[in-house]
Amino acid sequence: MTDEEVFAILGISEATEGDKAACLHNVNLAVNLRALSMMNDLLTEEEVDHVEQMEKNGSTQDEILWWLGENVASVHDMMDAVKRDYVNELAAKR
Repeated sequence: MTDEEVFAILGISEATEGDKAACLHNVNLAVNLRALSMMNDLLTEEEVDHVEQMEKNGSTQDEILWWLGENVASVHDMMDAVKRDYVNELAAKR
């Protein structure tokens, strides 16, 4: 899902760049948290250990998500689905 799709669904395409950036930041934070919590069901014990070690080593959430996307099947698809669901939830509340 592109940023422009998020803005269109939320009806903020005409908002200021600052407002759109803030909204996108909040959407991405919420989506990342939701996706990370869902991944426990997808990950093997070794993958969980690797992610935990990354956290201990100070990896950022983006770095962890990148690693998961590269090493765990279907994570990219799941992230897109979670983002679409979340943005549609927000739009329905408007």
